[in-house]
Amino acid sequence: MALHNKGEKEIPAVITKLKGAEAEAASLFENLIRKDLSPLEKARMVKKLVESTKSGITGVSRLYGLPKSTISEWLSILTLPNQIQEKIENGEITLYEGIKIARQSTEVQIKLADIEPAALKEELIRLGIKRGAPKGLLTVRLVFNPSKEKDRILWNSLEEKAKENGYEVNDFVKEIILNYLKKGK
Repeated sequence: MALHNKGEKEIPAVITKLKGAEAEAASLFENLIRKDLSPLEKARMVKKLVESTKSGITGVSRLYGLPKSTISEWLSILTLPNQIQEKIENGEITLYEGIKIARQSTEVQIKLADIEPAALKEELIRLGIKRGAPKGLLTVRLVFNPSKEKDRILWNSLEEKAKENGYEVNDFVKEIILNYLKKGK
């Protein structure tokens, strides 16, 4: 419809006749690449693809250009306890975190399944599953691209001012932020 609205009279297309398991697999793959699916929906579709392909993970990888490791990772979240799968569905745990949890022992998985959402983030950080800083730690990252003249000038000026005040650049920026916040009170 969009091309028709642009005035196109013909649309190039490749038509392939598929039957049975091939047609189902092609349909599953089309649904898999849609962006609006949850991680578990994608994992379930990957599982169906693997089950419908004669050579399993290797076959899906070859047919659809998906890395074997990605396929295995998606399948791994389906082995997690239901409570963790629910946390993935609810957005309390990301797909990345779910995959890392799936690599943990069953005991760790069960422990994480029973943790309340409020304490979950801290426990994931403690176990090295979730990246992040401990509560109360703020990290500010400034990026200066030396190939851009404005950034280079700003960096040099910041470095100069820091030296004049007896600071390294990081400490100087921290002091600027603290002074700004004090003025706001």
